[in-house]
Amino acid sequence: MGKGNIHMSFKGTCLQSNVRTHLIVLLLGSFMISACSNDQQRTWCYSEVFEYVDEQNPSDTCYFYAYTDLDAAISCAKVQKKNILVIFSGWGVLAVPKQEWRTLSLYNDNDYIQSNFVIAWLPVDDKTLLSDTTSIAVFDNDSIRVKTVGGKNLMLERNLLQSTSQPALCFVDTNLQKTGGTIRYTKDRKEVEEFIKSGLSE
Repeated sequence: MGKGNIHMSFKGTCLQSNVRTHLIVLLLGSFMISACSNDQQRTWCYSEVFEYVDEQNPSDTCYFYAYTDLDAAISCAKVQKKNILVIFSGWGVLAVPKQEWRTLSLYNDNDYIQSNFVIAWLPVDDKTLLSDTTSIAVFDNDSIRVKTVGGKNLMLERNLLQSTSQPALCFVDTNLQKTGGTIRYTKDRKEVEEFIKSGLSE
């Protein structure tokens, strides 16, 4: 895919533009509710929907839904018995916005990605205050007070990847233990395919 635009839309599949039009008509808001359930429990998870539009081929549009709340992503992953595809990004941290979706779109089957993983999109620039602003995170033996959701996401990235560069994509289990590989923005389709494969290997 070439250079594209990103905005909010409705569904988690790659669709032709005429179908996309009908979906947008059905859109009632920026959030959708998906049910994560098994025989014993039902967890309602709020997922935010992202759309990647390829400017060179506008009919080739990809939709991804992801949880911006890590706890919700973990709850859903536990029920579905899946690993979590964690994406560290932000609302305004990138010179070229939403490179992570451009990277994932190279896989050419985002239905497969979303069928096998729960996606957590974690903005490191989210200024929302945590309910407990006295939380302490430890990195390289340094204690750091974390006051915001973005700060919490940033510390998770530092602990998992030993870096704070976005976008960064990796896989974790429901205990936040890293599984599989790590990838950043790339135009290499084979690299993306190997990355997705790594998430299924453990």
